[in-house]
Amino acid sequence: IGAMWRLLERPSRLRLAAATLISILAVHCLYQNAIIVLALCLGGGAVAAKNARWSLAGAVGVVGVVSAVSLLPYIAVVRRASEWNEATQIAIDFDRITEVLHRALAASGSWIPWIWGGLLFVAVALAVSHLVHRPAEDSARRFELSLFLLSSTAITTIGYYLFLRITKFPTEEWYYLLPMAIVAVAGDALIAAGADTVSARFLRPLTALIAAAFVFPVAVPALQIRATNADILATRLNEAVSAKDVIVVHPWFCAVSIGRYYTGAAKLMTLPPLADHKLQRLDLFKQQMAQETPLRPVLVEMEAALRTGGTVWLVGEYPFANPPQPAPSLPPAGEGPEGWRGAPYMAVYGMEAAYFIQMNALQSARVDVPVAQPVHPFERLPLRTVSGWRSSRWPW
Repeated sequence: IGAMWRLLERPSRLRLAAATLISILAVHCLYQNAIIVLALCLGGGAVAAKNARWSLAGAVGVVGVVSAVSLLPYIAVVRRASEWNEATQIAIDFDRITEVLHRALAASGSWIPWIWGGLLFVAVALAVSHLVHRPAEDSARRFELSLFLLSSTAITTIGYYLFLRITKFPTEEWYYLLPMAIVAVAGDALIAAGADTVSARFLRPLTALIAAAFVFPVAVPALQIRATNADILATRLNEAVSAKDVIVVHPWFCAVSIGRYYTGAAKLMTLPPLADHKLQRLDLFKQQMAQETPLRPVLVEMEAALRTGGTVWLVGEYPFANPPQPAPSLPPAGEGPEGWRGAPYMAVYGMEAAYFIQMNALQSARVDVPVAQPVHPFERLPLRTVSGWRSSRWPW
């Protein structure tokens, strides 16, 4: 934002090169930044067009075009990823987006969204005032700044909303940090431009300090929350497992965190079994979803371990039923009503493994692995051991 505004204020080759380089770095850091670069280019183009500075509009266009062209090598990757991502897509609508956005805004206190709303209202009111009333030369810069920031923020908001609707990702709070950052920067700049009195200039930092003082007690405990306990579980597994044991992780994507720290002798498997645990391989998961009996290799390994006196180590939540209930039958993904949605299949895989254990194992125990700090619920993984084999034969 700063580089684009400097280019609009006083164009030069150096500023054009800086804006272009920063935009290229931005889109290569995060694909969604392409939305921001597009919005800034359109906002900058609006300012240039308002002043009939067509060479400047062309320079702004160069920033966008060069940034877009730099992404061309990724087209094949993005196309392949769009095929894998359908396993994670959900029906996302305006209500879901606003609900998660509210959670993101309220992460540091339930009253914080009101602060955001109040400051945004003040910023927009000042910007509209600058656009409507422009009597003196001093207001020309404010008019252009307001036009640039308002249009860029509006386009970012619309573009990001469309991005979420098209990709259908089950968004979480951190997905909204990008548009929140744009709104924060734009709002602060607009309020700063309107703070032309001593009292207004004093009120702005005072408001920031008061808000920070209230947020601080909430933010400090949040900083102590672990993102995962996988490293602690892996350390315990490294010490306890033997070569005749097997470790089964559910859900499958948590094996990436476990595998980063696990170096033990037992085989590490997932539900369904994936050949690679270094990355979250949605392509491999999708292939397994299309199989008739994707869990059979895992169940065979579990049976072998239990029959030979080994231990099955369960990492994650397994839906044990009382009394035991067989898992519902789902057709291979893509052939049934669930389509390629991964969540229903993951639920069935967990139920199938739990039923297998309840029908065949002799005993199971929860393993207490204490953690000194609170752990984020997304990867607060429990650990359980399963041992012994009943005399009955599992009907393969």
